[in-house]
Amino acid sequence: MSALELNDALPSAPFRERHRRRIGAPVADVWRSTLAVTPHEIRAMGPLMALRTLPRRLTTGRADPGATEHSPLLTMFEHEGFVPLRVDAAPSGGRAVAVYGAAGRFWSATHNEPRRFGSAQEFLDFREPGHATLAFSIEAVERNGHTELVTETHVGGTDPSAVRRFAPYWALIRLPSGLIRRSWLAAIDRRAAGGALRWRELWPRRATGLPPGQRELTVMPRFADQPLRKPPPTPQRPTLTVSRSGEVLVELDLDELAGLDQCEIVADFHCVTTWSVRDRRWNGVRLADVLTAALGDAPPPPFLVARGGDGVRAVLCTEDVLGPDVLVATHLDGQPLDLRHGAPLRLVSPGQYGYKNVKHLMSIELCGTQPASTFGNKEHLRARVAHEERHATLPNWLLRWPYRAVVPITARIAERSARRPN
Repeated sequence: MSALELNDALPSAPFRERHRRRIGAPVADVWRSTLAVTPHEIRAMGPLMALRTLPRRLTTGRADPGATEHSPLLTMFEHEGFVPLRVDAAPSGGRAVAVYGAAGRFWSATHNEPRRFGSAQEFLDFREPGHATLAFSIEAVERNGHTELVTETHVGGTDPSAVRRFAPYWALIRLPSGLIRRSWLAAIDRRAAGGALRWRELWPRRATGLPPGQRELTVMPRFADQPLRKPPPTPQRPTLTVSRSGEVLVELDLDELAGLDQCEIVADFHCVTTWSVRDRRWNGVRLADVLTAALGDAPPPPFLVARGGDGVRAVLCTEDVLGPDVLVATHLDGQPLDLRHGAPLRLVSPGQYGYKNVKHLMSIELCGTQPASTFGNKEHLRARVAHEERHATLPNWLLRWPYRAVVPITARIAERSARRPN
């Protein structure tokens, strides 16, 4: 089933459409964007889908089930009854494909929801008369210096009557359907190029349940103290070095880190500039286990310095980073870290502001005395979110609004810098 293609799902289809777009980004970036793009980013989708569902909403008072503006579009399809027949997690051989299927009486004004199936095979075996059967694919293929993104839709019927009933509906929706699909490809292009985030998405808004002074974002942008700086290239053999007084205690590559106990946490992420995103899922190894690999049973010294490949350096109290929720992370939300969020390794300490969560983590230096900060007074030694320790000397009330005001422009610049050609 993993190698199933669109023609395997619906080989005989009298109704077809195909759209393609050339994107100047690596196929891996395009595919990550394909899996992550949301309906909110597809500009043509909202008005046209609202028009399509208007009869049902007027007669039943219900909109589409499970439609969530900020969930990935493919997740929304599954909520609404589309069956995943194949969804590649990442490109293989320069190509990745997702194929979905659905069946229903789509021409009906009030009963046009897809029929629910318990499995992909159940959809493939479906033959009940009076239903249209639909399969669509989206495919990213690596070409010479660019990625070709293609979406194709096939529609047939379980009997001739269903095909005849679907025909006038197809004539009615084909133009707006094509517009939505082209808008979908354009949204993926914008996201892959770092331009998917709109200004209004980057303004932190009030929300309940957040720490003091924080506001919520529904997206997690790339953010940096120097947003014009590109992320550093990933080394051929990424390693994490732990040292003390210039002596290397341990050097772990990705395979060796994978050999340590793996764990997963779900935690909110809080930036010192007052924005927060909720429920990020991080996977990796506990920093405490890395220190044990370096020190054995010996107690760690009171301070450490985490250094990133981008030149960022954070001074930390060791006691603040020995908890079970502090990770050397390799994955974010089920996907390997990308350069925007700190690949290949990132220090994740949910109880501290983001500037302690060093991206592109390369080394940890253990120190017996408190090292000087490269950020000066901007860096609070502990930076604990619950205590609102934003700055070493300035009061929080003086910082919140100036910090918050620069969030949208900083995020936009940092996102575009990440995609700037070398």
